[in-house]
Amino acid sequence: MLLLPSPASIVRIAKAGVAGLLLLFPLPSVALSADETDGAFYSAAIFDKAVIPVSAATLRGLQTVSGPARLPASVLEFRRTWKAEQAARDRLLDSLLATTDDPVDRERISRSVANDEIWRKFDRLLSFAGYSSRNLADVTTAYYVIAWEVVRDGQAIDYLGGVRQVRDSVADALLHAPDLIVMSDADKQEAAVAMAYLAIVSAHRVRELREAGDRAGEARLREQVRRAVLRGQGVDLATLRLTNLGFVAD
Repeated sequence: MLLLPSPASIVRIAKAGVAGLLLLFPLPSVALSADETDGAFYSAAIFDKAVIPVSAATLRGLQTVSGPARLPASVLEFRRTWKAEQAARDRLLDSLLATTDDPVDRERISRSVANDEIWRKFDRLLSFAGYSSRNLADVTTAYYVIAWEVVRDGQAIDYLGGVRQVRDSVADALLHAPDLIVMSDADKQEAAVAMAYLAIVSAHRVRELREAGDRAGEARLREQVRRAVLRGQGVDLATLRLTNLGFVAD
């Protein structure tokens, strides 16, 4: 579903496909109810500030990187600790709860954030594909690719070389970003927590809606995720196609 796999896993992924990969790692229902209409859940402020912004031009490999010298690739890596993880989840929960006063939704959100399986699933998906949830470029690429799959009902598995191109562009952009050098491991972990949560929950929810035959709910969710990424990162995923050369304008 995510990124270019190691040679040993290509056959397994090809046989499973995107839906198959999700089924490999089942996840309890964690998203909001099917009759959600206002998209408040996806407008949580943390998704704006915590996700590393990468322009549409960068995702398409069209933006020439300029400015400060390229940072060493090692700055993309970060050490994860449970203390930082818990603090990041607490801030995520606070931001999500601020989007609704409905007690049922608040309880559902609280359960989902406390559900370790969300992050274990994200870790396994990246590891299965030969990538790391401790690398900011890998996580950021996975966030954009999964969100694109949700918004466009796309299949990234069909364009593994293109996803690699996207990952290289994202990494290069991050390594020319002066703010990256001052990010602590905890800062990077918090960004990873927010990206993983939105990606996994939205991908899981769109599958649930499809299986339930709720086409209206499915379309509504895709639009909510599109707006969340557009508002937070300025990228309209609905205008992009994934090809073997990476993202291209539709």
